[in-house]
Amino acid sequence: MRKPIFTTLAAAAAAIALSACSEKTQDNAQEAATSAGNDIAAAASDMSATASEGAESVRNAADEAINKADAAADKAGVEADKAGVKAADALNKAGDKAKEEAAKLKAKAENSN
Repeated sequence: MRKPIFTTLAAAAAAIALSACSEKTQDNAQEAATSAGNDIAAAASDMSATASEGAESVRNAADEAINKADAAADKAGVEADKAGVKAADALNKAGDKAKEEAAKLKAKAENSN
């Protein structure tokens, strides 16, 4: 996208500078300007590729972090479910124990009459 702009600007600058030079000098300068334009275009392309690779790395790291957070949330949910089952079991046992004790007290009270 920017490569043609850099190349065009370099060529235009070279053309202006060359108008007063000899033909051989103009040819040499034109080759140098073309080479500089190509170098600028290659550098711009390299920078673009590096930026794309960096963006891909950031995207991959974000995906990995999201996946780890999702797995941790799933694990926490499973653990919460287990804790809920244990709590329910403990409440049921406590309720059963309370019923047994109430039945014993009731029986004791009836026997003492």
